[in-house]
Amino acid sequence: MLTFDEMKQSRLFQELAADYRREVRLEGEIKGKQETVLRLLKRRFKRISSESKAKINNLSASKLNDLIDSIFDFKSVADLTAWLKVHGVDR
Repeated sequence: MLTFDEMKQSRLFQELAADYRREVRLEGEIKGKQETVLRLLKRRFKRISSESKAKINNLSASKLNDLIDSIFDFKSVADLTAWLKVHGVDR
């Protein structure tokens, strides 16, 4: 039977640990982008529907970047709604 220290030295353990760290980092990045998008939209339009918030919270990091780039082109909440309808959920 392997000790925990011996298991930590194994290639499989190290690969699993690296995968886990990448996943945690990506989730943190996505969460931060979601918070930034919602903060910018709230500041711009004052109120964002819970439906739009839910859609934003299901966007990938790539789509969140696209949304961040588009926010200042929106003239109204209707533009946000249309953007979310076109870009949908891809996560």
